[in-house]
Amino acid sequence: MKWRGSADMLGLVLAICLLMVNSVHAQSTTTAQIPQVELKPGEKTAVANQPSSGGIDPIRCDSRGNIYMRPVSAKSAALAAPILRISADAQNTTFFDVSSVPEIKESPGFEIYDFAITKTGKILAVAGIATKGGNPFAAVIQVDGDDKSASLIRIDSNFSPRQIAPMPSGMFLLSGVQHSTKFAGPAFKQTGAPFTAIFDSRGKLVKEIQLPGDIKIEEIDASKVEKPDITALQAVDLSRFVVADDGTIYMLRSGPMPKVYVISSAGEVIRSFPVATPPGDVTLSSIFFAAGRLAFDFYLPASKDDSRVKLLIRIVDSETGRILWDYVPTKEIYGIPACYSGQDFTLLAGTQDHRLALWKVSPQ
Repeated sequence: MKWRGSADMLGLVLAICLLMVNSVHAQSTTTAQIPQVELKPGEKTAVANQPSSGGIDPIRCDSRGNIYMRPVSAKSAALAAPILRISADAQNTTFFDVSSVPEIKESPGFEIYDFAITKTGKILAVAGIATKGGNPFAAVIQVDGDDKSASLIRIDSNFSPRQIAPMPSGMFLLSGVQHSTKFAGPAFKQTGAPFTAIFDSRGKLVKEIQLPGDIKIEEIDASKVEKPDITALQAVDLSRFVVADDGTIYMLRSGPMPKVYVISSAGEVIRSFPVATPPGDVTLSSIFFAAGRLAFDFYLPASKDDSRVKLLIRIVDSETGRILWDYVPTKEIYGIPACYSGQDFTLLAGTQDHRLALWKVSPQ
Protein backbone atom coordinates (compact mmCIF):
# COMPACT_ATOMS: atom_id res chain seq x y z
CA MET A 1 0.00 0.00 0.00
CA LYS A 2 1.13 3.51 -0.70
CA TRP A 3 1.76 5.95 2.10
CA ARG A 4 1.31 9.61 1.35
CA GLY A 5 2.73 11.82 4.06
CA SER A 6 3.21 15.52 4.71
CA ALA A 7 6.45 17.23 5.67
CA ASP A 8 6.31 20.61 3.93
CA MET A 9 4.28 23.58 5.19
CA LEU A 10 3.52 24.63 1.63
CA GLY A 11 1.95 21.33 0.64
CA LEU A 12 1.79 17.60 0.97
CA VAL A 13 5.09 15.87 0.39
CA LEU A 14 4.99 12.51 -1.31
CA ALA A 15 6.55 10.07 1.12
CA ILE A 16 5.10 6.87 -0.27
CA CYS A 17 5.85 3.57 1.39
CA LEU A 18 6.62 0.89 -1.20
CA LEU A 19 5.86 3.34 -3.98
CA MET A 20 9.44 3.70 -5.14
CA VAL A 21 9.51 -0.01 -5.95
CA ASN A 22 6.89 0.92 -8.53
CA SER A 23 9.46 2.98 -10.41
CA VAL A 24 9.30 2.33 -14.12
CA HIS A 25 12.21 2.20 -16.50
CA ALA A 26 10.79 0.58 -19.65
CA GLN A 27 8.52 1.91 -22.40
CA SER A 28 9.74 5.43 -21.70
CA THR A 29 9.26 8.29 -24.12
CA THR A 30 11.23 11.49 -24.49
CA THR A 31 9.17 14.37 -23.11
CA ALA A 32 10.52 16.64 -25.86
CA GLN A 33 8.42 14.66 -28.33
CA ILE A 34 5.20 15.33 -26.42
CA PRO A 35 3.25 18.62 -26.19
CA GLN A 36 3.81 20.24 -22.79
CA VAL A 37 0.90 22.14 -21.24
CA GLU A 38 1.50 24.23 -18.15
CA LEU A 39 -0.84 23.80 -15.19
CA LYS A 40 -1.38 27.04 -13.31
CA PRO A 41 -2.62 27.57 -9.76
CA GLY A 42 -6.20 28.53 -9.06
CA GLU A 43 -8.21 28.81 -5.87
CA LYS A 44 -6.85 27.05 -2.78
CA THR A 45 -9.39 26.38 0.00
CA ALA A 46 -8.53 25.09 3.46
CA VAL A 47 -10.53 22.02 4.47
CA ALA A 48 -12.75 22.67 7.48
CA ASN A 49 -11.45 21.22 10.75
CA GLN A 50 -8.76 19.10 9.12
CA PRO A 51 -5.03 19.52 9.74
CA SER A 52 -2.53 18.61 7.06
CA SER A 53 -1.61 14.95 7.47
CA GLY A 54 -0.25 11.91 5.73
CA GLY A 55 -2.55 9.35 4.21
CA ILE A 56 -2.93 5.95 2.65
CA ASP A 57 -3.85 5.39 -0.98
CA PRO A 58 -6.20 5.40 -2.74
CA ILE A 59 -7.62 8.89 -3.06
CA ARG A 60 -11.05 8.89 -4.72
CA CYS A 61 -13.37 11.49 -6.21
CA ASP A 62 -17.10 11.02 -6.81
CA SER A 63 -19.37 12.49 -9.49
CA ARG A 64 -20.18 15.50 -7.28
CA GLY A 65 -16.53 16.40 -6.72
CA ASN A 66 -16.36 15.06 -3.17
CA ILE A 67 -12.92 13.70 -2.30
CA TYR A 68 -12.27 10.58 -0.22
CA MET A 69 -9.00 9.80 1.54
CA ARG A 70 -7.65 8.06 4.63
CA PRO A 71 -5.70 10.42 6.91
CA VAL A 72 -3.35 8.58 9.23
CA SER A 73 -3.10 9.28 12.94
CA ALA A 74 -1.76 7.57 16.04
CA LYS A 75 -5.30 6.48 16.93
CA SER A 76 -5.46 3.63 14.41
CA ALA A 77 -3.26 1.39 12.29
CA ALA A 78 -2.57 2.90 8.88
CA LEU A 79 -4.60 0.38 6.85
CA ALA A 80 -7.45 0.48 9.37
CA ALA A 81 -7.81 4.27 9.30
CA PRO A 82 -11.32 5.71 8.80
CA ILE A 83 -12.22 7.10 5.38
CA LEU A 84 -12.63 10.88 5.22
CA ARG A 85 -15.04 12.51 2.77
CA ILE A 86 -14.32 16.14 1.90
CA SER A 87 -17.05 18.12 0.16
CA ALA A 88 -16.18 19.74 -3.17
CA ASP A 89 -16.19 23.20 -1.55
CA ALA A 90 -13.98 21.93 1.34
CA GLN A 91 -16.49 23.19 3.91
CA ASN A 92 -17.82 19.84 5.15
CA THR A 93 -16.03 16.69 6.25
CA THR A 94 -17.40 13.29 7.25
CA PHE A 95 -15.55 10.28 8.64
CA PHE A 96 -16.63 6.71 7.85
CA ASP A 97 -15.32 4.18 10.36
CA VAL A 98 -16.02 0.52 9.56
CA SER A 99 -14.64 -0.82 12.85
CA SER A 100 -18.17 -0.94 14.31
CA VAL A 101 -19.24 -3.70 11.88
CA PRO A 102 -19.78 -6.79 14.13
CA GLU A 103 -17.38 -9.07 12.23
CA ILE A 104 -14.68 -6.40 12.41
CA LYS A 105 -15.43 -5.40 15.98
CA GLU A 106 -14.79 -9.00 17.05
CA SER A 107 -11.68 -9.32 14.90
CA PRO A 108 -8.14 -9.07 16.31
CA GLY A 109 -7.15 -7.13 13.21
CA PHE A 110 -8.24 -5.93 9.77
CA GLU A 111 -6.81 -4.00 6.82
CA ILE A 112 -8.58 -2.05 4.08
CA TYR A 113 -6.67 -2.43 0.82
CA ASP A 114 -8.81 -0.37 -1.53
CA PHE A 115 -12.15 1.38 -1.76
CA ALA A 116 -14.36 2.79 -4.50
CA ILE A 117 -17.38 5.08 -4.69
CA THR A 118 -20.56 4.06 -6.53
CA LYS A 119 -22.71 6.48 -8.55
CA THR A 120 -25.15 6.66 -5.62
CA GLY A 121 -22.39 7.66 -3.19
CA LYS A 122 -22.00 4.30 -1.49
CA ILE A 123 -18.49 3.33 -0.38
CA LEU A 124 -17.27 -0.17 -1.25
CA ALA A 125 -14.12 -1.19 0.62
CA VAL A 126 -12.21 -4.43 0.12
CA ALA A 127 -10.57 -5.73 3.28
CA GLY A 128 -8.64 -8.57 4.82
CA ILE A 129 -10.03 -9.59 8.21
CA ALA A 130 -8.89 -12.09 10.84
CA THR A 131 -11.33 -14.21 12.84
CA LYS A 132 -10.97 -14.69 16.60
CA GLY A 133 -9.06 -17.88 15.82
CA GLY A 134 -6.66 -15.99 13.58
CA ASN A 135 -7.98 -17.32 10.28
CA PRO A 136 -8.01 -14.64 7.58
CA PHE A 137 -10.86 -14.01 5.16
CA ALA A 138 -11.58 -11.40 2.51
CA ALA A 139 -14.65 -9.18 2.53
CA VAL A 140 -16.30 -6.22 0.89
CA ILE A 141 -17.63 -3.61 3.29
CA GLN A 142 -20.54 -1.47 2.07
CA VAL A 143 -20.94 1.94 3.71
CA ASP A 144 -23.95 4.18 3.11
CA GLY A 145 -22.81 7.69 2.24
CA ASP A 146 -25.80 9.29 4.00
CA ASP A 147 -26.46 7.52 7.29
CA LYS A 148 -22.97 5.90 7.53
CA SER A 149 -24.44 2.46 8.20
CA ALA A 150 -22.14 -0.38 7.16
CA SER A 151 -22.49 -4.06 6.32
CA LEU A 152 -20.04 -6.81 5.42
CA ILE A 153 -20.03 -9.30 2.54
CA ARG A 154 -17.70 -12.29 2.79
CA ILE A 155 -15.91 -13.12 -0.46
CA ASP A 156 -16.51 -16.73 -1.45
CA SER A 157 -13.10 -17.36 -3.00
CA ASN A 158 -9.67 -18.32 -1.74
CA PHE A 159 -7.62 -15.33 -2.82
CA SER A 160 -6.26 -12.05 -1.47
CA PRO A 161 -8.07 -9.12 -3.16
CA ARG A 162 -6.29 -5.80 -3.51
CA GLN A 163 -8.55 -3.71 -5.79
CA ILE A 164 -12.29 -3.20 -6.20
CA ALA A 165 -14.47 -1.58 -8.86
CA PRO A 166 -18.29 -1.26 -8.76
CA MET A 167 -20.24 -2.45 -11.81
CA PRO A 168 -23.58 -1.07 -13.14
CA SER A 169 -25.23 -4.44 -12.44
CA GLY A 170 -24.64 -4.09 -8.70
CA MET A 171 -21.86 -6.65 -8.81
CA PHE A 172 -18.22 -5.75 -8.34
CA LEU A 173 -14.87 -6.55 -9.89
CA LEU A 174 -12.07 -7.68 -7.59
CA SER A 175 -8.42 -8.21 -8.39
CA GLY A 176 -5.57 -9.58 -6.33
CA VAL A 177 -3.46 -12.72 -5.90
CA GLN A 178 -4.41 -16.37 -5.59
CA HIS A 179 -1.86 -18.30 -3.51
CA SER A 180 -1.10 -22.01 -3.36
CA THR A 181 1.25 -23.56 -0.78
CA LYS A 182 2.91 -26.99 -0.85
CA PHE A 183 4.61 -28.33 2.30
CA ALA A 184 7.52 -30.80 2.41
CA GLY A 185 8.42 -31.26 6.06
CA PRO A 186 9.41 -27.92 7.59
CA ALA A 187 9.98 -26.35 4.16
CA PHE A 188 7.33 -25.07 1.81
CA LYS A 189 6.89 -23.67 -1.67
CA GLN A 190 4.35 -20.97 -2.35
CA THR A 191 3.12 -20.09 -5.80
CA GLY A 192 0.85 -17.25 -6.74
CA ALA A 193 -0.97 -15.90 -9.74
CA PRO A 194 -2.87 -12.67 -10.41
CA PHE A 195 -6.59 -13.25 -10.03
CA THR A 196 -9.34 -10.97 -11.35
CA ALA A 197 -13.03 -11.87 -11.17
CA ILE A 198 -16.61 -10.63 -10.92
CA PHE A 199 -18.53 -11.26 -7.70
CA ASP A 200 -22.21 -10.73 -7.02
CA SER A 201 -23.72 -8.68 -4.20
CA ARG A 202 -23.58 -11.72 -1.89
CA GLY A 203 -19.86 -12.24 -2.48
CA LYS A 204 -20.29 -15.28 -4.73
CA LEU A 205 -17.86 -15.81 -7.60
CA VAL A 206 -19.61 -15.18 -10.92
CA LYS A 207 -16.84 -15.15 -13.49
CA GLU A 208 -13.05 -15.18 -13.55
CA ILE A 209 -11.49 -12.76 -16.04
CA GLN A 210 -8.31 -13.69 -17.87
CA LEU A 211 -5.99 -10.75 -18.55
CA PRO A 212 -3.84 -11.56 -21.60
CA GLY A 213 -0.12 -11.11 -21.01
CA ASP A 214 -0.53 -10.40 -17.30
CA ILE A 215 2.46 -10.46 -14.97
CA LYS A 216 3.95 -13.69 -13.62
CA ILE A 217 4.63 -14.19 -9.92
CA GLU A 218 7.84 -15.97 -8.93
CA GLU A 219 7.59 -19.08 -6.76
CA ILE A 220 8.71 -18.63 -3.16
CA ASP A 221 10.85 -21.56 -1.96
CA ALA A 222 11.50 -21.51 1.80
CA SER A 223 14.42 -23.94 1.42
CA LYS A 224 16.43 -21.42 -0.62
CA VAL A 225 18.61 -18.82 1.04
CA GLU A 226 18.29 -16.10 -1.59
CA LYS A 227 15.37 -13.74 -1.38
CA PRO A 228 12.65 -14.17 -4.02
CA ASP A 229 11.85 -11.43 -6.50
CA ILE A 230 8.65 -9.81 -5.21
CA THR A 231 8.36 -7.19 -7.97
CA ALA A 232 5.27 -8.88 -9.42
CA LEU A 233 3.54 -9.08 -6.02
CA GLN A 234 4.23 -5.39 -5.45
CA ALA A 235 2.86 -4.62 -8.92
CA VAL A 236 -0.41 -6.33 -7.95
CA ASP A 237 -0.58 -4.36 -4.69
CA LEU A 238 -0.01 -1.06 -6.50
CA SER A 239 -2.43 -1.61 -9.39
CA ARG A 240 -5.54 0.56 -9.68
CA PHE A 241 -9.08 0.60 -11.13
CA VAL A 242 -10.98 3.59 -12.47
CA VAL A 243 -14.57 3.38 -13.74
CA ALA A 244 -15.93 5.49 -16.63
CA ASP A 245 -19.46 6.91 -16.69
CA ASP A 246 -20.68 4.09 -18.95
CA GLY A 247 -19.39 1.42 -16.56
CA THR A 248 -16.24 0.59 -18.51
CA ILE A 249 -13.41 -0.30 -16.13
CA TYR A 250 -9.82 0.73 -16.78
CA MET A 251 -7.32 -1.35 -14.85
CA LEU A 252 -3.81 0.01 -14.43
CA ARG A 253 -1.47 -2.93 -13.93
CA SER A 254 1.55 -1.36 -12.29
CA GLY A 255 5.11 -2.62 -12.44
CA PRO A 256 8.26 -2.10 -14.52
CA MET A 257 6.18 -2.24 -17.73
CA PRO A 258 2.78 -0.76 -16.78
CA LYS A 259 -0.25 -1.65 -18.86
CA VAL A 260 -3.93 -0.71 -19.01
CA TYR A 261 -6.63 -3.38 -19.43
CA VAL A 262 -10.01 -2.12 -20.60
CA ILE A 263 -12.88 -4.23 -19.24
CA SER A 264 -16.50 -3.76 -20.35
CA SER A 265 -19.41 -3.39 -17.94
CA ALA A 266 -20.25 -7.03 -18.82
CA GLY A 267 -16.82 -8.19 -17.69
CA GLU A 268 -15.17 -8.73 -21.08
CA VAL A 269 -11.60 -7.64 -21.77
CA ILE A 270 -12.00 -5.28 -24.74
CA ARG A 271 -8.40 -4.26 -25.28
CA SER A 272 -5.14 -3.42 -23.57
CA PHE A 273 -2.26 -1.04 -24.21
CA PRO A 274 1.07 -0.19 -22.58
CA VAL A 275 1.56 3.00 -20.60
CA ALA A 276 4.45 4.99 -22.07
CA THR A 277 6.36 6.59 -19.21
CA PRO A 278 8.62 9.64 -18.99
CA PRO A 279 12.35 8.84 -19.12
CA GLY A 280 14.35 8.22 -15.98
CA ASP A 281 13.58 6.78 -12.57
CA VAL A 282 9.96 7.91 -12.38
CA THR A 283 7.09 6.69 -10.22
CA LEU A 284 3.62 5.98 -11.61
CA SER A 285 0.99 6.44 -8.93
CA SER A 286 -2.65 6.65 -10.05
CA ILE A 287 -5.08 6.62 -12.96
CA PHE A 288 -8.00 8.99 -13.65
CA PHE A 289 -10.71 9.07 -16.34
CA ALA A 290 -12.68 12.00 -17.76
CA ALA A 291 -13.90 13.21 -21.16
CA GLY A 292 -12.70 10.10 -22.96
CA ARG A 293 -9.17 10.53 -21.67
CA LEU A 294 -6.99 8.82 -19.09
CA ALA A 295 -4.65 10.75 -16.82
CA PHE A 296 -1.63 9.21 -15.10
CA ASP A 297 0.29 11.05 -12.40
CA PHE A 298 4.04 10.48 -12.44
CA TYR A 299 6.54 11.64 -9.85
CA LEU A 300 9.99 12.62 -11.04
CA PRO A 301 12.93 12.43 -8.63
CA ALA A 302 14.36 15.54 -7.02
CA SER A 303 17.22 17.33 -8.76
CA LYS A 304 20.22 19.32 -7.59
CA ASP A 305 18.27 22.53 -8.16
CA ASP A 306 15.05 21.39 -6.48
CA SER A 307 14.90 18.95 -3.56
CA ARG A 308 11.18 18.29 -4.06
CA VAL A 309 9.64 15.44 -6.01
CA LYS A 310 8.12 16.85 -9.22
CA LEU A 311 4.68 16.03 -10.58
CA LEU A 312 3.94 15.32 -14.25
CA ILE A 313 0.46 14.31 -15.45
CA ARG A 314 0.29 12.41 -18.73
CA ILE A 315 -2.96 12.49 -20.73
CA VAL A 316 -3.68 9.65 -23.17
CA ASP A 317 -6.54 8.63 -25.44
CA SER A 318 -8.61 6.01 -23.60
CA GLU A 319 -9.29 4.11 -26.83
CA THR A 320 -5.77 3.75 -28.15
CA GLY A 321 -3.43 4.73 -25.33
CA ARG A 322 -1.89 7.37 -27.61
CA ILE A 323 -0.20 10.16 -25.68
CA LEU A 324 -2.00 13.47 -26.19
CA TRP A 325 0.00 15.82 -23.97
CA ASP A 326 1.73 16.20 -20.61
CA TYR A 327 0.59 18.61 -17.93
CA VAL A 328 3.52 20.23 -16.13
CA PRO A 329 2.58 22.22 -13.00
CA THR A 330 4.23 25.58 -12.38
CA LYS A 331 6.94 25.58 -9.74
CA GLU A 332 4.71 26.86 -6.93
CA ILE A 333 2.17 24.05 -7.33
CA TYR A 334 2.73 21.27 -4.84
CA GLY A 335 0.13 18.62 -4.09
CA ILE A 336 -1.42 15.27 -4.96
CA PRO A 337 -4.04 14.89 -7.73
CA ALA A 338 -7.43 13.84 -6.37
CA CYS A 339 -9.99 14.78 -9.06
CA TYR A 340 -9.79 15.17 -12.84
CA SER A 341 -12.71 16.83 -14.64
CA GLY A 342 -11.30 16.60 -18.14
CA GLN A 343 -10.51 20.33 -17.94
CA ASP A 344 -8.81 20.83 -14.60
CA PHE A 345 -7.56 19.04 -11.50
CA THR A 346 -8.22 19.28 -7.79
CA LEU A 347 -5.14 18.60 -5.70
CA LEU A 348 -4.83 17.70 -2.05
CA ALA A 349 -2.37 20.23 -0.69
CA GLY A 350 -1.50 22.08 2.48
CA THR A 351 -1.54 25.65 3.77
CA GLN A 352 1.17 27.62 5.52
CA ASP A 353 -0.62 27.10 8.84
CA HIS A 354 -0.54 23.29 8.39
CA ARG A 355 -4.14 22.75 7.30
CA LEU A 356 -5.31 20.36 4.62
CA ALA A 357 -6.50 22.18 1.49
CA LEU A 358 -8.12 21.61 -1.91
CA TRP A 359 -6.27 23.35 -4.72
CA LYS A 360 -7.76 23.89 -8.17
CA VAL A 361 -5.19 23.87 -10.97
CA SER A 362 -5.86 24.22 -14.68
CA PRO A 363 -4.25 25.07 -18.03
CA GLN A 364 -5.55 28.65 -17.91
